[in-house]
This record gives sequence, C-alpha cells and structure tokens, in this order.
Amino acid sequence: MGLKLIMKSVALFFIYSVNVYAFGIFNDEKQLSWESLVIPTKTVDNPFENMSYENINTLREYSGLKDVLNKSNVKLDSESQQFIKDKLSSLESQLEKQGLDANELYRVRSEITEMNRRNIYSPNPQVIDKNWIIGGYLVPIDMDGMKVTRFFLVPIAGQCIHTPAPAANQIILVTYDDGIAMNSLEDPLWISGKLETELNTDNATYYDGINKVESLYQMDAENVEYMAK
Repeated sequence: MGLKLIMKSVALFFIYSVNVYAFGIFNDEKQLSWESLVIPTKTVDNPFENMSYENINTLREYSGLKDVLNKSNVKLDSESQQFIKDKLSSLESQLEKQGLDANELYRVRSEITEMNRRNIYSPNPQVIDKNWIIGGYLVPIDMDGMKVTRFFLVPIAGQCIHTPAPAANQIILVTYDDGIAMNSLEDPLWISGKLETELNTDNATYYDGINKVESLYQMDAENVEYMAK
C-alpha cells in the first residue's frame, strides 16, 4: 500500500473519528459513521488481554484440540480421542501452574467468539430503513461501459482487493443505475440513499482474480459522487 493510499485512508478515518466523538453515532446532517453499522453489544471482560505470549499459545493449542473433540461431525477413533484427552490434560496442568483455569478460559473464548459472530451478521436496527450519507471507497462489481453501476462500499481503500474483505457489517452493497465513472480505487466518495439490510454474497472482480464477498447492508443510491480533493 503506497503512502498516498495510506494518507487518504487515514484522512477518511479521521473524518469519521471526529464525527463519532463530536456528534455521537451520527449527526444532524444524517452523515453516518462506519462504527454505527456495528450493533451495540454488552461489554465482556477480556481475560486474554494481559496474558503472556506463551500462555496465549498454550491456550490456542488447547482450544483447537477442544474444538476438535467437541465437533460432532469429526469422527475419531478411540486411540485418537485418548491422545487428544491426554494432551488436553497436559495443557490444563501447564496453565494451572500459571494460575489459569483452562476450562473457564475456553468457555469465555467461546462466548466472545459467538458474540463476535452474531455481531458480524446482525444489523444495527437504529440505522436501517433510514436515509443517510456515508463516505468510503468503492470495490466494483458491475460496469455499464466505463461506469460502475454496482459496487461494494468499504471504509478503507483496497479492502476486498489488496487486503482481505472486512466483516459483513462493514460492507454496503450499492446499486446506482446512473453509474459513476471509474476513477482510482484510492479516491474516496460519498453515497446517499436509504440504507437497508440483507445478507448478500457477490464477486468482487479485479485485474488478477475474483473474490467472494459478504455484505450485510445494501443501498439503492440516490446520489454517488467523489469527495473533493
């Protein structure tokens, strides 16, 4: 990622940071922040924040083996089951010597993982079915000549193309029948229209491949325009 692209992404992030802290989730001008697309959730104490790198690695191995043992679709012979159980017992002892309860940490980890999964696929009811303006970067899907008529809007330039796609709740599938000229993917733009929710899977097509992308939000845009430079 070049310096110019990094600076543009930082600038856009700064715009939204100002909006969030100055006006809350959104302001009177109906300008929406990307943070507001994430459903509000309860705060869960994270016991992993202050754990050592070694203990995190031990817990990661423990959790992986525990997941295998708990998966009903994984068929293990008795010898493999016993091997995993013995290994789990050994890892539990290692963590116990560090004052850590492996089973409790596994439970909390599972709770956080499930909460994060729900959040990714749960729209924020406070923002759907309302008209908004939101800025971001386009990832083209469909073209009409030299104009883009369907695209993903993402918060950071290059997502879905140069870097992995963000979570589904950080992608808006935009339809704009008038189309917008295809400029650089590094150029930020504004979209406006009614924000709706539906889980979609589409292909993001670019010069060296195709990437399947999930989006939780969608908009039939009334207007799309590039931000003034």
